[in-house]
Amino acid sequence: MRRVYPDVIEDRGSHREPAPVPADLQAQRALGVAVKARREALGLTQEQLSLKSGLHQRWISNVETGKRNPSYTSLRRLAAGLDYAASRLLAEAEAVEAGGPSDT
Repeated sequence: MRRVYPDVIEDRGSHREPAPVPADLQAQRALGVAVKARREALGLTQEQLSLKSGLHQRWISNVETGKRNPSYTSLRRLAAGLDYAASRLLAEAEAVEAGGPSDT
């Protein structure tokens, strides 16, 4: 590799392996289960929750299936759409993750 900008591009001589992706997404999946359980307990569709929270329906679907890990701001908006505080939603997710019953 040619060193045009030695402080930016560095020849390391060998291919470096990418960092491992965490295999355990249990917490993310638990949050999804908690969101879906609360949404269904309220009798809401994903579209209705989308309108209440201001979040896109596809994004909500991805959270419920454990494919998306929401930021704190998005978590607060999601919880508000579920008539919960963010702390309550996280407590529900922790109960799911621990294998305990949810008290919704």
